[in-house]
Amino acid sequence: MALSTGKLALYPICQSPDILSKHQQLRFMIQTFRHLPPVEQQGFIVSEVLLFIMEKPPLRVSPLIKFCRWTFLIVGIFYGASKQKFFAGREGSRREQAEKQKEMHDAELEMEKKIANEEEMAQLEKMFLQK
Repeated sequence: MALSTGKLALYPICQSPDILSKHQQLRFMIQTFRHLPPVEQQGFIVSEVLLFIMEKPPLRVSPLIKFCRWTFLIVGIFYGASKQKFFAGREGSRREQAEKQKEMHDAELEMEKKIANEEEMAQLEKMFLQK
């Protein structure tokens, strides 16, 4: 049974142990298909770096480890939420101060522009009235 990927047909690893060992089969497939991009089709994965074949089920994780993982996850979520709340309050007060300063700065700029405009108009009057 071959799986067609367009340029290449992938064959499942031989079931008979007398032909090649699993390690030899993996090395052969990696060397043969090294130049191809990663392909995944019906559980067959050929990659430049490695070919994974899962024959054994994953190991059972200790209940203590599971409990610790979940505990740290939940504590981390609450810690992050509290820090976010703290920094949001601090940033809110900074934002209000920045808005007040911006209003004052804008008013100062407006006055400076008005004064500069009046001075420029006075200079233009002098230039045109002298001639």
